[in-house]
Amino acid sequence: MKKIVFLLLTVLAFMCTFGQDAGRKGYIGMMIGPSFPYENFTSSGNFFDGYAETGLNISLLNFGYKIWRNLGVTAGWFGIANPIDYFGSQGMWGTGALMAGPLISFPLNEKFDLDLKGMAGYTLLRRSFENSSETASAVGPGYEAGIMLRYNFAKKWCLMMNLEIINTRLDIQFGQDPKVSIINSSFGIAYRLK
Repeated sequence: MKKIVFLLLTVLAFMCTFGQDAGRKGYIGMMIGPSFPYENFTSSGNFFDGYAETGLNISLLNFGYKIWRNLGVTAGWFGIANPIDYFGSQGMWGTGALMAGPLISFPLNEKFDLDLKGMAGYTLLRRSFENSSETASAVGPGYEAGIMLRYNFAKKWCLMMNLEIINTRLDIQFGQDPKVSIINSSFGIAYRLK
């Protein structure tokens, strides 16, 4: 999956650009949608790997701004909750992050823009179980790569559809630490910046 995303980002980065956008160059908005764990983080793994199930992601801040032609910066502040079901023990994985990185934005036509983004930053991971007061948490680096389609339905507003992968591995428990691998699909609205 990582190789496919990297190849897609590389190919699109070397495509010819569509020229300077004389209109609005950025956006700031909020998004919400399902969160799908994959690889060893899923419920088919073992206890040390997570036993995570499909959850919810909320992006309280989703920002992007073109600085030069189609290149710019992006940032995000988001939280993800994935339930745990380990042989009847109910719990929750909570992942929160504040990240930033580069943005490549392609205007497809007057109404649609396609954004490719990669971010890295500060990540908080927390695990808790309902039947126990035991909780574990850790902080450290994480990264995200994604693709976003924006529909500019008004001069100052756009709808956003986002698909991204998030990965981190933090020191949260003794022994083997889980590799957190999540695919987020989210939808939202943003104010278009000048």
